Amino acid sequence: RIDAGELADAVPKGMVDELSSFVTSQGFSISRADTGAAGGWTDFTNKKVVISDKATDAGAARTLAHEAAHIALDHGSRAFGYHTRPGGERPTMEVEAESVAYVLGRHYGMDTIGAKSFEYIDSWAQGDTEKVKATANAVVAGVKTVLDGIKAARPREAAA
Repeated sequence: RIDAGELADAVPKGMVDELSSFVTSQGFSISRADTGAAGGWTDFTNKKVVISDKATDAGAARTLAHEAAHIALDHGSRAFGYHTRPGGERPTMEVEAESVAYVLGRHYGMDTIGAKSFEYIDSWAQGDTEKVKATANAVVAGVKTVLDGIKAARPREAAA
């Protein structure tokens, strides 16, 4: 889950459509609903991504990138370890997902994603830069999975 936070900047062209295409190609539906304080979440059991109906367009795009990252990183298969109990994997999964979301946001040219992403990552890493560094391989793989998925979902252009 990420904070619904207010991002007032414009959503880069293609970002929502392409991320939505990736998410739906993975068998997930996307909806907007009252999510309380959370910006959104992914329900792996019912294959749903839910995004706050109170989020700005840019906030919703940022949340979509974060939830697409959870899907690309296959966090659903490790859901048993997601909980925040001692030894739970949620902090690492959240650092991974938001790091992927940051890279995806920058890929599309979303300038204001940085401050919110860094704050979110730091809160889950609790200032532990080694924890962030340890997620690098997963982050690169997650970004590649999303971008490759988007590329595969694009209609093939007719050969000239």
